[in-house]
Amino acid sequence: MGKPLVIALAGPAASGKGTLAMLIADAYGLAYLDTGSLYRGVAWIMLNAGADPHDEAAAERTARDFCVAKLKDADIRTREVGAAASIVVASPEVRAHRRWLELLPSKPALTEAEVLADLRERDARDAARADAPMAKAADAELLDTTSLTIDAAFAAARRVIDGVLRRCEA
Repeated sequence: MGKPLVIALAGPAASGKGTLAMLIADAYGLAYLDTGSLYRGVAWIMLNAGADPHDEAAAERTARDFCVAKLKDADIRTREVGAAASIVVASPEVRAHRRWLELLPSKPALTEAEVLADLRERDARDAARADAPMAKAADAELLDTTSLTIDAAFAAARRVIDGVLRRCEA
């Protein structure tokens, strides 16, 4: 029996990693785990309980007690939850546009410039944090999705994954 296949996608907010991860999981028959939603879920629970997202002990307790059922009817895709959840590959402008389009139906007054400012602030926090700063791992494959459609990004990801699988079989 071979080693289990685990594919991890990392990158800044609104870079397309969630959509791409769902397509990859489906294509390879893998389970899909959306860690971004888990972080947002913990943040949402904390905010709704009046807890400070900077309180590491409270965040740890919330994460340990986390249950997806607690998120029934929760709006974890708000700007406030995103900011609380964040205490490589598309450009900030493209990611902001993607996120703005995603949020527009529920937030028609939101401007693309506001989303861009939020993403830049979050990226700066993510890159500078002491624990697990956002940085490319030495053995990671970089897939810049800035100018790619989701179909093109998926095809490029499959080429990378299939290449790794061939090397592992050899």
